[in-house]
Amino acid sequence: MTVATHHTGYLRHVCSTSDELRKTIALAIRRIKKSGVEFDAIACRGTSGLAIAPIICYKLNKQLIIVRKPKEDESSHTSEKVEGLPKEGVKYIVVDDLISSGNTMRAIIDTITARGKDVPPTEHPVTHSCEGAYLYNQHHTKVLDKQRLNEIIDD
Repeated sequence: MTVATHHTGYLRHVCSTSDELRKTIALAIRRIKKSGVEFDAIACRGTSGLAIAPIICYKLNKQLIIVRKPKEDESSHTSEKVEGLPKEGVKYIVVDDLISSGNTMRAIIDTITARGKDVPPTEHPVTHSCEGAYLYNQHHTKVLDKQRLNEIIDD
């Protein structure tokens, strides 16, 4: 199912000036608060998430979870797939650009879920829960609750 598509350079408008970035972040915060979705952290991957997620986390006093893209080479300084994921279960939302295929969203959720199960034998698996998503580009924003997000990525 295709929800929306984007074109190359779609973040240029969002990050073109500090004023545009402030407006984008202020809108995101208003929409996220208005949605009523309860969460403890924001997960993101790549430029589209990292452009605004750290500032939103700071403003809302939420934890930031960064999911790395799969490594294409071994020159990275770390092998960690996820940074900032707590050892206890966490409710999180994903911040990303508008969904075109659902693949990025699915990859973020699957990586965090797998990481919760990847624990030493002496510990119990941890359950992390994706509660929704905030999606944006220069023309549209969308807040998806858990049910709507699952409908899209499972389609």
